[in-house]
Amino acid sequence: MGATERKALLTNIEKARNSRALLYVTGDRQGQETIIHPEVLDHFVDHLDAIGVTNRISLILYTRGGDGMAAWSLLNLLRMFCDDLEVIVPVKAHSAGTMMAIGADNIVMTKQATLSPIDPSINHPLAPQIQGAPVGTRASVSVEAINGYLSLARDTLTDEGKAALGPVMLDLARQVHPLVLGDTYRRRQQTQSMAERLLSPQVKNAEDRKKIISFLSSDSGSHDYTLNRREAAALKLRITKCPARLYPTLRALYHDFRDEMMLRTPFNASQFPPNAVTPFRNVRAVIESSVGTAVQFVTEGNFLRQNLAPNQGEAVSVEITAEGWRTVP
Repeated sequence: MGATERKALLTNIEKARNSRALLYVTGDRQGQETIIHPEVLDHFVDHLDAIGVTNRISLILYTRGGDGMAAWSLLNLLRMFCDDLEVIVPVKAHSAGTMMAIGADNIVMTKQATLSPIDPSINHPLAPQIQGAPVGTRASVSVEAINGYLSLARDTLTDEGKAALGPVMLDLARQVHPLVLGDTYRRRQQTQSMAERLLSPQVKNAEDRKKIISFLSSDSGSHDYTLNRREAAALKLRITKCPARLYPTLRALYHDFRDEMMLRTPFNASQFPPNAVTPFRNVRAVIESSVGTAVQFVTEGNFLRQNLAPNQGEAVSVEITAEGWRTVP
Protein backbone atom coordinates (compact mmCIF):
# COMPACT_ATOMS: atom_id res chain seq x y z
CA MET A 1 0.00 0.00 0.00
CA GLY A 2 1.36 3.43 0.95
CA ALA A 3 0.47 6.72 2.64
CA THR A 4 -2.79 7.16 0.73
CA GLU A 5 -4.00 3.67 1.60
CA ARG A 6 -2.89 4.04 5.24
CA LYS A 7 -5.44 6.83 5.68
CA ALA A 8 -8.17 4.16 5.76
CA LEU A 9 -6.34 2.33 8.56
CA LEU A 10 -5.95 5.57 10.53
CA THR A 11 -9.68 6.22 10.09
CA ASN A 12 -10.41 2.75 11.49
CA ILE A 13 -8.23 3.52 14.51
CA GLU A 14 -10.11 6.78 15.04
CA LYS A 15 -13.43 4.93 15.08
CA ALA A 16 -12.10 2.30 17.49
CA ARG A 17 -10.58 4.85 19.90
CA ASN A 18 -13.14 7.65 19.46
CA SER A 19 -10.24 9.97 18.65
CA ARG A 20 -8.24 11.63 15.90
CA ALA A 21 -5.16 9.66 14.90
CA LEU A 22 -1.62 10.70 14.00
CA LEU A 23 1.14 8.37 12.80
CA TYR A 24 4.79 9.23 13.46
CA VAL A 25 7.53 6.84 12.37
CA THR A 26 11.29 7.36 12.58
CA GLY A 27 12.88 4.53 10.66
CA ASP A 28 15.46 2.18 12.14
CA ARG A 29 16.59 0.58 8.91
CA GLN A 30 20.27 -0.28 9.37
CA GLY A 31 22.35 2.35 7.59
CA GLN A 32 19.40 4.76 7.13
CA GLU A 33 18.27 5.44 10.70
CA THR A 34 16.37 8.60 11.62
CA ILE A 35 15.48 10.11 14.98
CA ILE A 36 12.90 12.31 16.69
CA HIS A 37 14.03 15.77 15.63
CA PRO A 38 12.87 19.39 16.14
CA GLU A 39 12.33 19.84 12.40
CA VAL A 40 9.12 17.75 12.57
CA LEU A 41 7.24 20.34 14.64
CA ASP A 42 6.09 22.39 11.65
CA HIS A 43 4.82 19.26 9.91
CA PHE A 44 2.85 18.28 13.01
CA VAL A 45 1.35 21.77 13.15
CA ASP A 46 0.06 21.31 9.59
CA HIS A 47 -1.67 18.05 10.55
CA LEU A 48 -3.00 19.41 13.85
CA ASP A 49 -4.42 22.48 12.11
CA ALA A 50 -6.22 20.13 9.71
CA ILE A 51 -7.56 18.12 12.65
CA GLY A 52 -8.43 21.11 14.82
CA VAL A 53 -8.89 21.15 18.59
CA THR A 54 -10.46 17.84 19.60
CA ASN A 55 -11.27 15.78 22.67
CA ARG A 56 -8.72 12.98 22.14
CA ILE A 57 -5.67 12.42 19.97
CA SER A 58 -4.16 8.97 19.44
CA LEU A 59 -0.48 9.19 18.47
CA ILE A 60 0.69 5.95 16.88
CA LEU A 61 4.43 6.00 17.50
CA TYR A 62 7.29 3.89 16.14
CA THR A 63 10.79 5.08 17.04
CA ARG A 64 14.14 4.16 18.54
CA GLY A 65 14.43 7.65 20.06
CA GLY A 66 16.12 10.94 19.34
CA ASP A 67 16.27 14.48 20.72
CA GLY A 68 14.71 14.68 24.19
CA MET A 69 13.88 18.38 23.85
CA ALA A 70 12.14 17.68 20.54
CA ALA A 71 10.06 15.00 22.27
CA TRP A 72 9.19 17.48 25.03
CA SER A 73 8.16 20.18 22.53
CA LEU A 74 6.13 17.74 20.46
CA LEU A 75 4.18 16.49 23.49
CA ASN A 76 3.41 20.05 24.57
CA LEU A 77 2.26 20.86 21.04
CA LEU A 78 -0.08 17.85 20.91
CA ARG A 79 -1.59 18.78 24.27
CA MET A 80 -2.55 22.21 22.93
CA PHE A 81 -4.91 20.47 20.50
CA CYS A 82 -6.64 17.96 22.77
CA ASP A 83 -7.97 17.32 26.26
CA ASP A 84 -6.87 13.67 26.30
CA LEU A 85 -3.70 12.34 24.69
CA GLU A 86 -2.84 8.69 24.26
CA VAL A 87 0.23 7.10 22.70
CA ILE A 88 -0.30 3.81 20.88
CA VAL A 89 2.80 1.61 20.61
CA PRO A 90 2.46 -1.17 18.01
CA VAL A 91 6.10 -2.31 18.33
CA LYS A 92 8.59 0.11 19.90
CA ALA A 93 8.76 3.60 21.39
CA HIS A 94 12.24 3.77 22.85
CA SER A 95 14.33 6.44 24.59
CA ALA A 96 12.86 9.84 23.59
CA GLY A 97 9.88 7.86 22.32
CA THR A 98 9.36 6.57 25.86
CA MET A 99 9.58 10.19 27.05
CA MET A 100 6.67 10.96 24.74
CA ALA A 101 4.72 7.92 25.96
CA ILE A 102 5.03 8.76 29.64
CA GLY A 103 3.84 12.27 28.86
CA ALA A 104 0.51 10.96 27.57
CA ASP A 105 -2.59 10.29 29.66
CA ASN A 106 -2.58 6.67 28.56
CA ILE A 107 -0.25 4.23 26.76
CA VAL A 108 -1.81 1.53 24.58
CA MET A 109 0.60 -1.38 24.02
CA THR A 110 0.38 -4.59 22.01
CA LYS A 111 1.90 -7.82 23.32
CA GLN A 112 5.11 -7.17 21.39
CA ALA A 113 5.33 -3.44 22.17
CA THR A 114 8.29 -2.19 24.21
CA LEU A 115 9.43 0.96 25.97
CA SER A 116 13.00 1.64 27.13
CA PRO A 117 15.10 3.74 29.52
CA ILE A 118 15.21 7.49 28.90
CA ASP A 119 18.82 8.23 29.91
CA PRO A 120 20.22 10.46 27.16
CA SER A 121 23.46 10.29 25.20
CA ILE A 122 25.33 13.46 24.26
CA ASN A 123 26.61 14.23 20.77
CA HIS A 124 29.16 16.98 21.23
CA PRO A 125 31.91 18.44 19.00
CA LEU A 126 34.37 17.97 21.88
CA ALA A 127 33.41 14.34 22.55
CA PRO A 128 36.17 11.70 22.19
CA GLN A 129 37.32 10.86 18.68
CA ILE A 130 36.42 7.31 17.59
CA GLN A 131 39.67 5.47 16.94
CA GLY A 132 39.96 4.15 13.39
CA ALA A 133 37.04 6.26 12.15
CA PRO A 134 37.35 9.27 9.82
CA VAL A 135 38.73 12.43 11.41
CA GLY A 136 35.96 14.33 13.18
CA THR A 137 33.86 11.26 13.95
CA ARG A 138 32.93 11.65 17.60
CA ALA A 139 31.66 9.09 20.09
CA SER A 140 28.25 9.52 21.64
CA VAL A 141 28.72 10.01 25.39
CA SER A 142 26.19 8.25 27.62
CA VAL A 143 25.08 10.26 30.62
CA GLU A 144 24.57 7.14 32.72
CA ALA A 145 27.92 5.67 31.62
CA ILE A 146 29.65 8.69 33.16
CA ASN A 147 27.54 8.34 36.29
CA GLY A 148 28.29 4.61 36.38
CA TYR A 149 32.04 5.22 36.27
CA LEU A 150 31.85 7.60 39.20
CA SER A 151 29.61 5.19 41.11
CA LEU A 152 32.14 2.41 40.49
CA ALA A 153 34.87 4.57 41.98
CA ARG A 154 32.79 5.40 45.04
CA ASP A 155 31.77 1.77 45.59
CA THR A 156 35.23 0.21 45.20
CA LEU A 157 37.54 2.74 46.82
CA THR A 158 38.46 2.41 50.47
CA ASP A 159 37.18 4.97 52.94
CA GLU A 160 40.51 6.75 52.67
CA GLY A 161 40.28 6.72 48.87
CA LYS A 162 36.77 8.15 48.87
CA ALA A 163 38.11 11.23 50.58
CA ALA A 164 40.31 11.88 47.55
CA LEU A 165 38.17 11.35 44.45
CA GLY A 166 40.03 14.19 42.75
CA PRO A 167 42.40 11.89 40.79
CA VAL A 168 39.41 9.90 39.52
CA MET A 169 37.81 13.07 38.19
CA LEU A 170 41.08 14.23 36.66
CA ASP A 171 41.51 10.91 34.87
CA LEU A 172 37.94 11.10 33.57
CA ALA A 173 38.51 14.67 32.39
CA ARG A 174 41.58 13.52 30.44
CA GLN A 175 39.43 10.99 28.57
CA VAL A 176 36.30 13.16 28.15
CA HIS A 177 36.47 16.94 27.75
CA PRO A 178 35.29 18.80 30.89
CA LEU A 179 32.70 20.73 28.86
CA VAL A 180 31.23 17.41 27.69
CA LEU A 181 31.13 16.18 31.30
CA GLY A 182 29.35 19.35 32.33
CA ASP A 183 26.86 18.98 29.50
CA THR A 184 26.12 15.35 30.45
CA TYR A 185 25.37 16.38 34.03
CA ARG A 186 23.13 19.22 32.88
CA ARG A 187 21.33 16.93 30.42
CA ARG A 188 20.76 14.30 33.11
CA GLN A 189 19.16 16.85 35.42
CA GLN A 190 17.12 18.26 32.56
CA THR A 191 15.85 14.83 31.47
CA GLN A 192 14.76 13.88 34.97
CA SER A 193 13.03 17.24 35.43
CA MET A 194 11.17 16.85 32.13
CA ALA A 195 10.20 13.27 33.02
CA GLU A 196 8.76 14.45 36.35
CA ARG A 197 6.60 17.05 34.62
CA LEU A 198 5.56 14.73 31.79
CA LEU A 199 4.49 11.99 34.19
CA SER A 200 2.27 14.23 36.29
CA PRO A 201 -0.95 13.77 34.22
CA GLN A 202 -0.51 9.99 34.11
CA VAL A 203 0.93 9.18 37.57
CA LYS A 204 -0.50 11.28 40.38
CA ASN A 205 1.51 9.83 43.27
CA ALA A 206 4.85 11.63 43.69
CA GLU A 207 6.61 8.58 45.15
CA ASP A 208 5.47 6.45 42.21
CA ARG A 209 6.80 9.06 39.79
CA LYS A 210 10.14 9.06 41.59
CA LYS A 211 10.43 5.27 41.29
CA ILE A 212 9.52 5.31 37.61
CA ILE A 213 12.06 8.04 36.80
CA SER A 214 14.76 6.27 38.80
CA PHE A 215 14.16 3.00 36.95
CA LEU A 216 14.02 4.60 33.52
CA SER A 217 17.07 6.78 34.21
CA SER A 218 19.51 4.33 35.78
CA ASP A 219 18.08 1.40 37.75
CA SER A 220 17.29 -0.63 34.63
CA GLY A 221 21.05 -1.04 34.16
CA SER A 222 21.30 -0.43 30.42
CA HIS A 223 19.92 1.87 27.76
CA ASP A 224 19.22 -1.26 25.69
CA TYR A 225 16.86 -2.64 28.33
CA THR A 226 13.28 -2.98 27.08
CA LEU A 227 10.04 -3.00 29.03
CA ASN A 228 6.99 -4.93 27.86
CA ARG A 229 3.52 -3.85 28.91
CA ARG A 230 3.44 -6.05 32.01
CA GLU A 231 6.63 -4.53 33.38
CA ALA A 232 5.50 -1.04 32.40
CA ALA A 233 2.21 -1.59 34.25
CA ALA A 234 4.10 -2.96 37.27
CA LEU A 235 5.98 0.36 37.37
CA LYS A 236 2.52 1.95 37.70
CA LEU A 237 2.49 3.58 34.30
CA ARG A 238 -1.06 3.85 32.95
CA ILE A 239 -0.99 0.99 30.45
CA THR A 240 -3.93 -0.23 28.37
CA LYS A 241 -3.78 -3.60 26.65
CA CYS A 242 -4.39 -3.27 22.94
CA PRO A 243 -8.04 -4.32 22.36
CA ALA A 244 -8.47 -7.44 20.24
CA ARG A 245 -10.53 -5.58 17.64
CA LEU A 246 -7.83 -2.89 17.27
CA TYR A 247 -4.87 -5.26 16.95
CA PRO A 248 -5.39 -6.36 13.29
CA THR A 249 -5.55 -2.72 12.20
CA LEU A 250 -2.37 -1.80 14.08
CA ARG A 251 -0.64 -4.88 12.71
CA ALA A 252 -1.64 -4.00 9.13
CA LEU A 253 -0.47 -0.42 9.66
CA TYR A 254 2.91 -1.56 10.98
CA HIS A 255 3.42 -4.09 8.18
CA ASP A 256 2.61 -1.44 5.60
CA PHE A 257 5.11 1.23 6.71
CA ARG A 258 7.67 -1.47 7.60
CA ASP A 259 7.60 -2.80 4.06
CA GLU A 260 7.56 0.62 2.37
CA MET A 261 10.50 1.78 4.48
CA MET A 262 12.29 -1.59 4.13
CA LEU A 263 12.97 -1.67 7.86
CA ARG A 264 14.06 -5.31 7.72
CA THR A 265 16.55 -4.80 4.89
CA PRO A 266 19.95 -3.27 5.81
CA PHE A 267 21.10 -0.51 3.48
CA ASN A 268 24.40 -1.94 2.32
CA ALA A 269 26.17 -3.36 -0.72
CA SER A 270 24.50 -6.76 -0.48
CA GLN A 271 21.24 -5.42 -1.91
CA PHE A 272 22.82 -3.85 -5.00
CA PRO A 273 24.27 -5.53 -8.11
CA PRO A 274 28.07 -5.50 -8.56
CA ASN A 275 29.80 -3.36 -11.18
CA ALA A 276 26.83 -1.06 -11.50
CA VAL A 277 25.50 2.33 -10.49
CA THR A 278 22.05 1.74 -9.00
CA PRO A 279 19.64 4.57 -8.15
CA PHE A 280 17.75 4.31 -4.87
CA ARG A 281 14.96 6.10 -3.06
CA ASN A 282 14.54 5.48 0.68
CA VAL A 283 11.59 6.61 2.80
CA ARG A 284 13.12 7.16 6.24
CA ALA A 285 10.45 8.86 8.36
CA VAL A 286 6.72 9.57 8.01
CA ILE A 287 4.07 11.83 9.57
CA GLU A 288 0.49 11.04 8.58
CA SER A 289 -3.12 11.58 9.62
CA SER A 290 -6.51 10.77 8.18
CA VAL A 291 -7.18 14.38 7.13
CA GLY A 292 -3.80 16.07 6.63
CA THR A 293 -1.29 15.80 3.80
CA ALA A 294 1.21 13.02 4.51
CA VAL A 295 4.89 13.95 4.60
CA GLN A 296 7.91 11.69 4.30
CA PHE A 297 11.62 12.20 4.89
CA VAL A 298 13.22 10.81 1.72
CA THR A 299 16.81 10.18 0.67
CA GLU A 300 17.60 9.67 -3.02
CA GLY A 301 20.89 8.86 -4.65
CA ASN A 302 23.08 6.36 -6.47
CA PHE A 303 24.83 3.34 -5.04
CA LEU A 304 28.07 2.25 -6.77
CA ARG A 305 29.71 -1.16 -6.48
CA GLN A 306 32.84 -1.70 -8.51
CA ASN A 307 35.11 -4.75 -8.42
CA LEU A 308 38.80 -3.91 -8.05
CA ALA A 309 41.76 -5.96 -9.25
CA PRO A 310 41.60 -9.71 -8.51
CA ASN A 311 41.64 -10.41 -4.78
CA GLN A 312 41.45 -6.68 -4.03
CA GLY A 313 37.79 -6.59 -3.05
CA GLU A 314 35.51 -3.86 -4.30
CA ALA A 315 34.93 -0.13 -4.07
CA VAL A 316 31.60 1.01 -2.64
CA SER A 317 30.29 4.58 -2.64
CA VAL A 318 27.00 6.38 -2.09
CA GLU A 319 26.08 9.60 -3.90
CA ILE A 320 23.21 11.56 -2.32
CA THR A 321 21.35 13.53 -4.96
CA ALA A 322 18.38 14.74 -2.91
CA GLU A 323 17.25 14.58 0.71
CA GLY A 324 14.50 16.14 2.79
CA TRP A 325 10.83 16.22 3.73
CA ARG A 326 8.33 15.81 0.91
CA THR A 327 4.57 15.78 0.70
CA VAL A 328 2.91 12.65 -0.65
CA PRO A 329 0.77 13.46 -3.71
